[in-house]
Amino acid sequence: MNRQPVPAQGVALSLYALVLPIIAVWQWNVAASSAQPVLIRCVVLALVLLWLGFLWQLRLALRAIRSGLVVPGTGYQWLATTLIALLPLLGHQQTRHSPPPDSTATSPSAGSFVSDHSSMLWLSSLPLALSAKRLSDSLRQQPTLNPDLVINQLRQRDPNIESHILSLCGKDRAGVVTVTTAPTEIGPSLRKAPPTAAYISAQTPTSASISFVRAGGVLAIPEGWTLAHLQSSLVGLHDGRLVITSSDHELLRALALHSSTKTLVLHLSTPDAVDPEIAALCATLSRPLLVSEPSVGPAPRVRMLQASPDIEQVAHPLDSSLRRRMIEMASYLTLHKGEPVTGDRLRSRVLQHAGVDASPRVLANVASALRRSLGSDHEGTRLHPVSAAGLYLSHGVTSDVEEFHELIERARASFGGTQLDTLREALQLVMSEPLASSLRGFEWFIAEGHQAKLSRDGEWAALALSDLSLRKGDVELAFWAIRQGLLLDPYSDDLAEALTAIPRLREFGGNRPSATQHQPIGAGGAIAVRWALTSLRQEIR
Repeated sequence: MNRQPVPAQGVALSLYALVLPIIAVWQWNVAASSAQPVLIRCVVLALVLLWLGFLWQLRLALRAIRSGLVVPGTGYQWLATTLIALLPLLGHQQTRHSPPPDSTATSPSAGSFVSDHSSMLWLSSLPLALSAKRLSDSLRQQPTLNPDLVINQLRQRDPNIESHILSLCGKDRAGVVTVTTAPTEIGPSLRKAPPTAAYISAQTPTSASISFVRAGGVLAIPEGWTLAHLQSSLVGLHDGRLVITSSDHELLRALALHSSTKTLVLHLSTPDAVDPEIAALCATLSRPLLVSEPSVGPAPRVRMLQASPDIEQVAHPLDSSLRRRMIEMASYLTLHKGEPVTGDRLRSRVLQHAGVDASPRVLANVASALRRSLGSDHEGTRLHPVSAAGLYLSHGVTSDVEEFHELIERARASFGGTQLDTLREALQLVMSEPLASSLRGFEWFIAEGHQAKLSRDGEWAALALSDLSLRKGDVELAFWAIRQGLLLDPYSDDLAEALTAIPRLREFGGNRPSATQHQPIGAGGAIAVRWALTSLRQEIR
């Protein structure tokens, strides 16, 4: 059996609600002159009860919709939705054609309606309130921004002043205008104004000079300006974007994606260095900017030659919730320096756990937190933004593993005392057994051969330094070298054999303890194990 459509049910219920009271009143009056008035009036009372039941069902549907509950598709739902949609129109007509009601004579039903209307306004502003909270949180996460200061500055904005400056600029592509008086009339609309960038070039108590530029114009800048001066002074007067480019690739990409009515592209070059047809589509500078080295701290350094890996000399502290993954991602990118790494490899090889690849959202969160912690230098952020092909690349980040391998290469190419000092410097980088406390992650360090290479170079460095030390008579340095090598390769048979072959220290003499304690210890003051075994064998024979 096919069900009746919901709008048809709603229309039928509306007719039922309107016709039933009319029939009830008519039959009640007719019953007095009929042969059976009691029966007719009982039927009328039953109809009245049915009409009251209809009102009750309609009230329940209205309350459910107001509360945000899902009501099954019925005629009552359609009728209740229609009434809620008509209430604002009825209220608007009442305010236009009726005098304002007396506040002292407000009925309970009117108060309820005002309360419900206020609740609806509050609910409609809820998304905006949450959006404002998110914006406030993002501002507070920036250590260089004060949210209260930003809000106070935004309150000082006056669109009339911006429109007045645009009206003074006229149709020129670039130039300098002088503002002496307050605007007396509203200038052109900011939405319809051509893209314009400007900065205050000079100011006195009675006037201000403003330099401006538009597409195809040349912005006059003072001598000695750097990019930091330009970014802190220049502002877009139009209702749109201001894009600053420094390379030809960025310029072409910005021109291909920009909107000529809402975006102004400013290229950090003089017009003679750009093709004339391209220079007509963007703004340029009157003189080149000075290249200034930003004051940055020491480069971040990843430490893996210890039990717990870490990143030192970071610009901002590591996020505690993403610390392990940030360190692992930084280690991987550092050991693959100069090699763009795909996001899929990072998710499946570096950030995966228990055989499950990390999600793209996790990768984005880790990369964003790591980019902030590593900071930036004169080349930009040390962790580059992900490319269109999903590639990740870093620069300016070092690691103790890289330093160790570089020192080993230098030691292989040197001789004598230089080789001994270089090997000692390399083994001093080993603080403890590498990654011994990393219970999760770093499987790639073994799978890609980094652990094998580290063990091989560590074994060679320990044996070479031990041999050089024994030749010079420094037994303690030889012992230390073998112990450092065992930290890198604990299961090396060659290192274990070399450790047992190092001479033991001679016992101090009983009658001269003070003299022997202050003497330098060398190979001459030791008993060779091989000689002791040979003497014992001869005595047995």
